[in-house]
Parts: sequence; structure tokens; C-alpha cells
Amino acid sequence: MNSEIYTDIEMLEGFIKSEYVDNKINEDTAKELLRITIEIKEKIITD
Repeated sequence: MNSEIYTDIEMLEGFIKSEYVDNKINEDTAKELLRITIEIKEKIITD
């Protein structure tokens, strides 16, 4: 189950990065969203 969630989060990270590259979200928003995804991944790994 955790591996599926981890994979989904990695897909979300890719989406965030592509939206930033396409100028659909600004840098601050992208950084904050990526920070949150990193926190979630760390939580999954430690549980």
C-alpha cells in the first residue's frame, strides 16, 4: 500500500514540476507543494 502511495506522490511531483515549467503555477507555489510532497514521502518511509 505504501509503495502505491509513494508512486502516486512521485507522479504528483512530476505534475507540479511540469505545471511550473509551463508557467501555470508560480515558483513559490511549486516550492511549497514540493516541500509538502517531500514531507509526505518521509512520513511514509518512517512508518
